[in-house]
Amino acid sequence: MLGIGIIAAVGPVLAFPALAQADPVTIKNPSFEDPAVPDGGFTIGSITDWITSGVTGVLHPLTPFHFDFVPDGLQVRYSNGGSLSQVLDDTLQANTIYTLNVDVGKRSDCCQTPFSYSVQLWAGDVLLVSDMDSVVPDPGSFATVTVTYTSSDSDPGLGQPLQIVFSADGSVQTAFDNVLLDASPASVRASAQPEPARIH
Repeated sequence: MLGIGIIAAVGPVLAFPALAQADPVTIKNPSFEDPAVPDGGFTIGSITDWITSGVTGVLHPLTPFHFDFVPDGLQVRYSNGGSLSQVLDDTLQANTIYTLNVDVGKRSDCCQTPFSYSVQLWAGDVLLVSDMDSVVPDPGSFATVTVTYTSSDSDPGLGQPLQIVFSADGSVQTAFDNVLLDASPASVRASAQPEPARIH
């Protein structure tokens, strides 16, 4: 005889915090693929869509000579000191969580220590959040640096253009790749029902 499956809801309907929908913020040339260079090649100076200072450029690493892998695309930005920045089209909005990620790399063939960098997110001339040396990748690898900022409805940077700034110590070469920024509402709540229990 075949059993009859009955589906019954168990317990009351409860309210749970919902995950806020994160929207990507547009970053131009986020993985430093422009200008393109051949395998093992590099440039010195300008990087498309970024403002540079110091000795920097794009590098098309040889794997595994320079790095065991490249996080995104074929190229990375290298820095022997100085800064790299981009002013974005998006402006700082109220009550929003901003999450900035960048992969920071340490070459395997040279330039391993000392190792120092900083990652910053600005709104106009207001520094929102920064990180310095929170993670140190193993030689030949990359590690993801994440900084997060939650704006308020009275934030001094509201309406100002967002800006990403990376810098590195000039005594050692640092690589950057795969820059991502997303924005999500600071608080979103929704009702959710528990999954029904099956009674056989």
